[in-house]
Amino acid sequence: GYQSNPEKYLKESSIFCFTSTHHEGFGTVLIEALSSGLQVISFDEPGPKEALNGGKFGKVISQRNKESFANSVLDTFKNPISFEYVLKNQEYTQSFSVKYMMDQYIKLANA
Repeated sequence: GYQSNPEKYLKESSIFCFTSTHHEGFGTVLIEALSSGLQVISFDEPGPKEALNGGKFGKVISQRNKESFANSVLDTFKNPISFEYVLKNQEYTQSFSVKYMMDQYIKLANA
């Protein structure tokens, strides 16, 4: 459910499972999880798929396949992500910062 400060849970975790449906939208916590260095696993819904760049920054499980999702979780525990992968994800999440977005809007307006 809703948590006003999910950071404490993210710090205690190894992976982040995002099981929201298309009715729930983007989910800022997904970006927070990436920024915290967690491997993200999500169903293939529009918001998460876009945020994870089609699977480049986390696992995207198609067609709400629960068995594939569960296997992906088990696989992630067996094969933890590398430090380089964590750094890449953390760098990527900077593109969601307010400063970055404002800079991009200004560039677009001045183009």
